[in-house]
Amino acid sequence: MKLEEQIQYLIKQYIESDDTPSDLRKFSSAQNALPILFDMSGSIAIRPNCSFIYNEWDTDNYIEEKNPAWQISALVQGSKKYPILETLLPERTPDSFSCTNCNGTGKAFIEGKYLEQLICGKCLGLGWINSYIKSLKL
Repeated sequence: MKLEEQIQYLIKQYIESDDTPSDLRKFSSAQNALPILFDMSGSIAIRPNCSFIYNEWDTDNYIEEKNPAWQISALVQGSKKYPILETLLPERTPDSFSCTNCNGTGKAFIEGKYLEQLICGKCLGLGWINSYIKSLKL
């Protein structure tokens, strides 16, 4: 099964799940997109064609998410639940080095603790940095 078909299948499952909140079901259905990153302001979802869309909470504002840093962060978060999305993450290159902010965990380190649900903003959750990742801004 192609990646596009797999994402479409996940969207269908997400919409049909009783565990999916009605507002996210509506967003997912209207935009044919799978929500994969959630934060205080909204969510980012991926479409079967691997484009990304952002939805601000409690609105019908849908904006194409073109920032590669947000896309990578969404994929890192989303791949925890949907491992197939790992195939879309950038590959570690020979010039990469472990992130010093998170010690290579990809998790945010706040007040002496690694937080499972928050990704490191410096490495975008990858656990490593190279010249490309270093150039990106959230």
